[in-house]
Amino acid sequence: MRSSAAAAFLLLAAASLFAEQRPTPPTFADVLARAGAYVLTFEQEFSNVVCEELYEQQMLPTGPGQRRFALDRTLRSDFTVVQVPGGTEWLPFRDVFEVDGRAVRDREDRLSRLFLTPSAEALQRARAIVGESNRYNIGGLNRTINVPVLAFEVLRPEAQARFQFTAGKRERGDTTAVDVVAFRETARPSFVKGPNGGDMPSTGRLWIDHATGTVRKTEIVIDTMIVRAKITATFGDHSGFAVAVPLEMDEEYTDRGKPVVTGRAVYSKFRKFGVDVTTEVGQ
Repeated sequence: MRSSAAAAFLLLAAASLFAEQRPTPPTFADVLARAGAYVLTFEQEFSNVVCEELYEQQMLPTGPGQRRFALDRTLRSDFTVVQVPGGTEWLPFRDVFEVDGRAVRDREDRLSRLFLTPSAEALQRARAIVGESNRYNIGGLNRTINVPVLAFEVLRPEAQARFQFTAGKRERGDTTAVDVVAFRETARPSFVKGPNGGDMPSTGRLWIDHATGTVRKTEIVIDTMIVRAKITATFGDHSGFAVAVPLEMDEEYTDRGKPVVTGRAVYSKFRKFGVDVTTEVGQ
């Protein structure tokens, strides 16, 4: 009898010790804080990287009296994210070098060479490159939000107060738990602007690694009286990077519930620009 009581005591003591050693699960606030820190790390890690973007766009027929056939376009571009000189803002840049299999310029790593020595002049020239590249988009829409890292702005630590976050369900990822977090922009001015500078508040969802704050997927929606835009991006591990890199981006623009323009981009051939501009990261 004494031996049974002693065994039970030992089991209870072991269970108590195990409970004391178990880490406290992160709170919702912890998850957001980790995601904010992760975004800053991502910007530092990915800011000197150029990758190739294969971007397939399609404009769809929308009804009687309008275009009755689909129009397809395939773009190949260099893509990078760069910090504004002297500031904290990070901007994405796309430099198209091939349209529907036809070269539109020499493949010369223009973005890499521009940002080897970042400056206000380099930023101005890069903006001109982006404007030049945007003209290849189809659909008649002024699309400046079709970038995979757009929703990262929501998680920046200094920007989180501008949004209302809601905890959603937890999903099981490949190796860890992922929290689905919904957001709604509540502050003005909004971080996305319309063609005339008007506010375009955003909503969406974020898939955040529960333990590390790593962003695995983003979905951002801009809903106006004219068109509804949804940009979804997925991120995955890649050799040579301490952060999850963009793998795919899907976009959809709808008018009164009907798709007008869709697009799908795939990212590959990641390379860091530095002294030699051509350092490739293992695929």
